[in-house]
Amino acid sequence: MLKLLDNEAHIWSYCIDPEIVNIEPYQTLLSPKEVIRKNKYITQTLRDKYAISRGGLRMILSKYLSVSSETIVFSYSKFGKPSIIFSQNAENVFFNLSHSDNLALCIVSSILDIGVDVELRKPIQDVLDIAKFVCTEEEYQILLD
Repeated sequence: MLKLLDNEAHIWSYCIDPEIVNIEPYQTLLSPKEVIRKNKYITQTLRDKYAISRGGLRMILSKYLSVSSETIVFSYSKFGKPSIIFSQNAENVFFNLSHSDNLALCIVSSILDIGVDVELRKPIQDVLDIAKFVCTEEEYQILLD
């Protein structure tokens, strides 16, 4: 079992590309509510990415808890942020999960409101058109030079 020191955070990254990752081990870890949510996604690729990201989250969290991956129960804030139910979280483990394209990023910590974010970098084709609206005239001229 992994232990968290006070004010320590562990960051995990993992691939959620269903063309590379075998989905089966992850899919078996999902709760009935997660299966329902997974099945609401429009494409099979998105359904598979959801299963891998949530199954991966469960695998990671089980390394810190005294419960197995498939038995972890989440509660949700009024904003939809998941947390581990009190009775399973004697270790005071907090987490956040973000994913973009084929990458999931998970942070695990003893800090209550921990967060992480990952975004796919996309080239901006019309940066000068956007700059006209968000920059001063002086800033815009610097970009043109």
